[in-house]
Amino acid sequence: MNRALMFVFGMLLSATLWASSEVKDITTRTGVTQRLLLLKPERPIAVLVVFAGGDRALGIRDEGSLQWGGASLLVRTSPLFVQRGFTVAIVDMPSDRLAEPIGNFRESADHVQDIASVIDFLRRDSKLPVWLMGTSSGTTSVLNAAIHLQKNGADGIVLTSGIAANAGSELAAQLNEIRVPTLVVRKGDPCHPAQQSDSTGIIAALTNAPKAEDLTVQSIVEKGADPCKIPPMHGYLGMENQLVDKISGWIKTMLRRQNFI
Repeated sequence: MNRALMFVFGMLLSATLWASSEVKDITTRTGVTQRLLLLKPERPIAVLVVFAGGDRALGIRDEGSLQWGGASLLVRTSPLFVQRGFTVAIVDMPSDRLAEPIGNFRESADHVQDIASVIDFLRRDSKLPVWLMGTSSGTTSVLNAAIHLQKNGADGIVLTSGIAANAGSELAAQLNEIRVPTLVVRKGDPCHPAQQSDSTGIIAALTNAPKAEDLTVQSIVEKGADPCKIPPMHGYLGMENQLVDKISGWIKTMLRRQNFI
């Protein structure tokens, strides 16, 4: 069994890391529902809404298993975030995007409306601050929401192994619209599209974010490996605990500054 499968298998066996889990379907647009997989500790301090990468739906089943995407970085490490006191909400594609490649849906207004409904539901349900976290193309979802939800949006965002803020993208030109704490996890990721986005430039463009920082976590580079294969390098295989510790610590610092904890 390779290391990626071993880690995923270990996470699946770690059910004791959360107190409860459930699948929720919420209505977001007329005739459209959005499925979430919620993993909750006993005493959560905030909710982290997770957007995996890729161009397809995760296919969250009724009992909580996934048809695809279990090895994606933020899905794979969700139990570790729960262990550190966060409720994790893993977001699938909406019901009108389950049977087709999603194309440019992550950049659409419909996607923003869906995410707004997710944030509203989670905030009302938990009475806790809500943060968005995306990895790889999931960063497009996070940035689209953070840019366009100026009212009742997320309390902060985390971008890991991102490709959405590449120079020349429409979202990159609007980073100054983001007005929440932003953490960019990028340096040390050898995946080519992610490398093209200079984290220093992204941080500099976040002129209206109250706090914006980059975070260095060096991926383990295996000889002959594809740098964009998930999870060996693009997914920080072998660095999960270090990554989650650093992200969790940064979010908790922001929550203290916002007087949430």
